[in-house]
Amino acid sequence: MIIEHKLLNLYGENFTKEIVRLKKQGLKTEPAFVKVLNLEGNPYEQLLLLGDKV
Repeated sequence: MIIEHKLLNLYGENFTKEIVRLKKQGLKTEPAFVKVLNLEGNPYEQLLLLGDKV
């Protein structure tokens, strides 16, 4: 959750709106972040790896 919060603050309103849109379509939180960020692989691992850089 901390990494997700940092990303929402970093990328701003349009990023947040896209995450919310995907979640409303049924995507879970971590997969939504990975999709918007155009990352591949396990969503949980990708966010953890990204968290080291944020």
